[in-house]
Amino acid sequence: MEEMAREECCRSVCPLANCQVRLDHSQLLVHLISEHLVETPGVSFGLRMRQVESGERTLLPLAPQQLIVGQDHCLCLLNWAGNGSRNLAMPQCRLPLSYRSLTGHLPVLVMVRRIPWPALPSSSTLHEDNKMRYLYVLWLAAPATRRPVTARLGFLNRELHCSLRVRRQLRNFDSPMEFNKYLLGADRNYLTLSERQLQQMCCQNDSGCFLEVVILGVPN
Repeated sequence: MEEMAREECCRSVCPLANCQVRLDHSQLLVHLISEHLVETPGVSFGLRMRQVESGERTLLPLAPQQLIVGQDHCLCLLNWAGNGSRNLAMPQCRLPLSYRSLTGHLPVLVMVRRIPWPALPSSSTLHEDNKMRYLYVLWLAAPATRRPVTARLGFLNRELHCSLRVRRQLRNFDSPMEFNKYLLGADRNYLTLSERQLQQMCCQNDSGCFLEVVILGVPN
Protein backbone atom coordinates (compact mmCIF):
# COMPACT_ATOMS: atom_id res chain seq x y z
CA MET A 1 0.00 0.00 0.00
CA GLU A 2 2.82 2.40 0.84
CA GLU A 3 4.50 1.72 -2.52
CA MET A 4 1.26 2.35 -4.38
CA ALA A 5 0.75 5.60 -2.49
CA ARG A 6 4.31 6.67 -3.32
CA GLU A 7 3.81 5.96 -7.02
CA GLU A 8 0.55 7.92 -7.05
CA CYS A 9 2.26 10.85 -5.33
CA CYS A 10 4.93 10.98 -8.06
CA ARG A 11 2.36 11.14 -10.87
CA SER A 12 1.18 14.36 -12.50
CA VAL A 13 -2.19 15.46 -13.82
CA CYS A 14 -2.56 15.49 -17.61
CA PRO A 15 -1.88 19.07 -18.84
CA LEU A 16 -4.90 19.09 -21.15
CA ALA A 17 -8.10 20.81 -20.03
CA ASN A 18 -10.87 18.69 -18.49
CA CYS A 19 -8.59 15.66 -18.06
CA GLN A 20 -7.69 14.72 -14.51
CA VAL A 21 -5.81 11.49 -15.24
CA ARG A 22 -2.62 11.17 -13.20
CA LEU A 23 0.37 9.71 -15.01
CA ASP A 24 4.14 9.29 -14.91
CA HIS A 25 6.20 11.64 -17.06
CA SER A 26 7.35 8.63 -19.09
CA GLN A 27 3.72 7.84 -19.96
CA LEU A 28 2.59 11.27 -21.15
CA LEU A 29 2.84 10.46 -24.86
CA VAL A 30 1.02 7.12 -24.68
CA HIS A 31 -1.76 8.81 -22.72
CA LEU A 32 -2.08 11.62 -25.27
CA ILE A 33 -2.14 9.15 -28.16
CA SER A 34 -4.70 6.82 -26.60
CA GLU A 35 -6.99 9.43 -25.05
CA HIS A 36 -6.63 12.70 -26.98
CA LEU A 37 -5.27 12.02 -30.46
CA VAL A 38 -8.48 10.90 -32.16
CA GLU A 39 -11.77 12.72 -32.49
CA THR A 40 -13.96 12.45 -29.42
CA PRO A 41 -17.58 13.48 -28.67
CA GLY A 42 -17.84 17.18 -27.90
CA VAL A 43 -14.47 17.96 -29.49
CA SER A 44 -14.29 19.23 -33.07
CA PHE A 45 -10.95 17.58 -33.78
CA GLY A 46 -8.37 15.40 -32.12
CA LEU A 47 -5.01 16.57 -30.85
CA ARG A 48 -2.69 17.70 -33.66
CA MET A 49 0.68 15.94 -33.57
CA ARG A 50 3.88 16.13 -35.58
CA GLN A 51 7.53 15.12 -35.27
CA VAL A 52 10.17 17.88 -35.35
CA GLU A 53 13.94 18.26 -35.34
CA SER A 54 15.95 21.00 -33.66
CA GLY A 55 15.53 24.26 -35.56
CA GLU A 56 12.54 23.03 -37.56
CA ARG A 57 9.72 25.56 -37.88
CA THR A 58 6.08 24.76 -37.14
CA LEU A 59 3.32 27.21 -38.10
CA LEU A 60 0.06 26.89 -36.18
CA PRO A 61 -3.13 28.83 -36.98
CA LEU A 62 -4.34 30.90 -34.05
CA ALA A 63 -7.82 32.43 -33.89
CA PRO A 64 -7.93 34.26 -30.52
CA GLN A 65 -11.69 34.87 -30.61
CA GLN A 66 -12.33 31.11 -30.80
CA LEU A 67 -10.47 30.35 -27.56
CA ILE A 68 -12.69 29.50 -24.61
CA VAL A 69 -12.00 32.06 -21.89
CA GLY A 70 -10.16 30.72 -18.85
CA GLN A 71 -9.38 27.33 -20.38
CA ASP A 72 -5.99 25.91 -21.38
CA HIS A 73 -5.90 25.08 -25.10
CA CYS A 74 -3.36 22.83 -26.79
CA LEU A 75 -2.60 24.00 -30.33
CA CYS A 76 -0.32 21.08 -31.17
CA LEU A 77 1.80 18.23 -29.79
CA LEU A 78 5.37 18.40 -31.07
CA ASN A 79 7.53 15.30 -30.65
CA TRP A 80 11.02 16.73 -30.53
CA ALA A 81 13.79 14.39 -31.66
CA GLY A 82 16.37 16.16 -29.47
CA ASN A 83 19.77 17.49 -30.40
CA GLY A 84 21.95 14.58 -29.41
CA SER A 85 21.78 15.25 -25.68
CA ARG A 86 21.85 11.96 -23.82
CA ASN A 87 19.69 11.32 -20.79
CA LEU A 88 17.93 14.65 -21.23
CA ALA A 89 14.56 13.18 -20.23
CA MET A 90 12.93 9.87 -19.42
CA PRO A 91 12.08 7.75 -22.50
CA GLN A 92 8.39 7.54 -23.36
CA CYS A 93 7.11 4.07 -22.45
CA ARG A 94 4.31 1.67 -23.45
CA LEU A 95 3.80 3.23 -26.88
CA PRO A 96 1.76 1.36 -29.49
CA LEU A 97 3.88 -0.45 -32.07
CA SER A 98 3.20 2.14 -34.77
CA TYR A 99 4.55 4.90 -32.48
CA ARG A 100 7.59 3.09 -31.03
CA SER A 101 9.92 5.31 -33.07
CA LEU A 102 8.93 8.18 -30.75
CA THR A 103 10.23 6.47 -27.60
CA GLY A 104 13.29 8.71 -27.42
CA HIS A 105 11.44 11.89 -28.40
CA LEU A 106 10.30 14.60 -25.99
CA PRO A 107 6.57 15.40 -26.25
CA VAL A 108 6.07 19.19 -26.20
CA LEU A 109 2.59 20.70 -25.89
CA VAL A 110 2.00 24.17 -27.37
CA MET A 111 -0.40 25.78 -24.90
CA VAL A 112 -2.41 29.01 -24.80
CA ARG A 113 -4.86 30.52 -22.33
CA ARG A 114 -7.20 33.49 -22.83
CA ILE A 115 -7.84 35.36 -19.58
CA PRO A 116 -10.51 38.06 -19.08
CA TRP A 117 -9.52 41.32 -17.41
CA PRO A 118 -11.81 40.76 -14.38
CA ALA A 119 -9.65 37.71 -13.56
CA LEU A 120 -6.57 39.91 -13.15
CA PRO A 121 -5.56 41.43 -9.80
CA SER A 122 -7.23 44.79 -9.26
CA SER A 123 -3.84 46.34 -8.51
CA SER A 124 -2.51 45.45 -11.95
CA THR A 125 -1.54 48.42 -14.14
CA LEU A 126 -3.06 46.52 -17.06
CA HIS A 127 -6.48 47.69 -15.81
CA GLU A 128 -5.59 51.26 -16.76
CA ASP A 129 -6.51 50.60 -20.40
CA ASN A 130 -10.21 49.71 -20.33
CA LYS A 131 -10.19 49.07 -24.08
CA MET A 132 -8.26 45.83 -23.63
CA ARG A 133 -10.47 42.95 -22.59
CA TYR A 134 -8.22 39.90 -22.56
CA LEU A 135 -4.73 38.69 -21.81
CA TYR A 136 -3.18 35.86 -23.84
CA VAL A 137 -0.60 33.58 -22.23
CA LEU A 138 1.41 31.06 -24.28
CA TRP A 139 3.86 28.41 -23.09
CA LEU A 140 5.41 25.06 -24.03
CA ALA A 141 4.76 22.18 -21.63
CA ALA A 142 6.79 18.97 -21.55
CA PRO A 143 7.98 16.23 -19.19
CA ALA A 144 10.78 17.22 -16.84
CA THR A 145 14.22 17.58 -18.44
CA ARG A 146 17.59 17.44 -16.72
CA ARG A 147 18.70 20.64 -18.46
CA PRO A 148 16.70 23.62 -19.75
CA VAL A 149 15.48 23.40 -23.34
CA THR A 150 14.87 26.64 -25.23
CA ALA A 151 12.47 27.40 -28.05
CA ARG A 152 11.51 30.38 -30.18
CA LEU A 153 7.95 31.67 -30.38
CA GLY A 154 6.85 34.08 -33.08
CA PHE A 155 3.72 35.65 -34.53
CA LEU A 156 3.06 36.01 -38.24
CA ASN A 157 0.10 37.63 -39.96
CA ARG A 158 -1.87 36.03 -42.78
CA GLU A 159 0.71 37.33 -45.26
CA LEU A 160 3.39 35.54 -43.18
CA HIS A 161 5.03 38.81 -42.14
CA CYS A 162 6.64 38.36 -38.72
CA SER A 163 5.68 40.80 -35.96
CA LEU A 164 7.44 39.28 -32.96
CA ARG A 165 9.98 36.59 -32.08
CA VAL A 166 11.09 35.71 -28.54
CA ARG A 167 12.92 32.87 -26.80
CA ARG A 168 11.35 30.90 -23.99
CA GLN A 169 12.15 27.73 -22.06
CA LEU A 170 10.10 24.55 -22.06
CA ARG A 171 8.11 24.22 -18.87
CA ASN A 172 7.64 21.12 -16.72
CA PHE A 173 3.95 20.25 -17.15
CA ASP A 174 3.87 19.11 -13.53
CA SER A 175 4.69 22.59 -12.18
CA PRO A 176 1.71 24.74 -11.16
CA MET A 177 1.18 27.93 -13.14
CA GLU A 178 2.50 30.93 -11.21
CA PHE A 179 0.06 33.71 -12.02
CA ASN A 180 2.16 36.62 -10.78
CA LYS A 181 5.25 35.54 -12.72
CA TYR A 182 3.66 35.43 -16.14
CA LEU A 183 1.58 38.51 -15.43
CA LEU A 184 4.67 40.56 -14.58
CA GLY A 185 6.81 39.03 -17.31
CA ALA A 186 9.32 37.71 -14.76
CA ASP A 187 9.30 34.11 -15.97
CA ARG A 188 11.23 32.56 -18.88
CA ASN A 189 8.47 30.07 -19.61
CA TYR A 190 5.59 32.35 -20.60
CA LEU A 191 4.88 34.74 -23.45
CA THR A 192 2.18 37.19 -22.35
CA LEU A 193 0.33 39.55 -24.71
CA SER A 194 -2.61 41.88 -24.31
CA GLU A 195 -5.46 41.77 -26.77
CA ARG A 196 -4.41 45.10 -28.24
CA GLN A 197 -0.83 43.91 -28.75
CA LEU A 198 -2.08 40.82 -30.57
CA GLN A 199 -4.38 42.86 -32.78
CA GLN A 200 -1.70 45.40 -33.62
CA MET A 201 0.77 42.72 -34.60
CA CYS A 202 -1.22 40.38 -36.76
CA CYS A 203 -4.86 39.81 -35.82
CA GLN A 204 -6.66 42.88 -37.12
CA ASN A 205 -10.34 42.46 -38.03
CA ASP A 206 -10.34 39.09 -36.23
CA SER A 207 -8.60 37.52 -39.23
CA GLY A 208 -6.39 35.39 -37.03
CA CYS A 209 -2.67 34.76 -37.36
CA PHE A 210 -0.01 32.08 -37.17
CA LEU A 211 2.05 31.06 -34.16
CA GLU A 212 5.58 30.04 -35.11
CA VAL A 213 7.27 27.46 -32.87
CA VAL A 214 10.92 26.40 -33.23
CA ILE A 215 12.51 24.13 -30.62
CA LEU A 216 16.17 25.16 -30.46
CA GLY A 217 17.46 22.64 -27.94
CA VAL A 218 19.82 22.75 -24.98
CA PRO A 219 21.97 25.93 -24.88
CA ASN A 220 25.74 25.38 -25.05
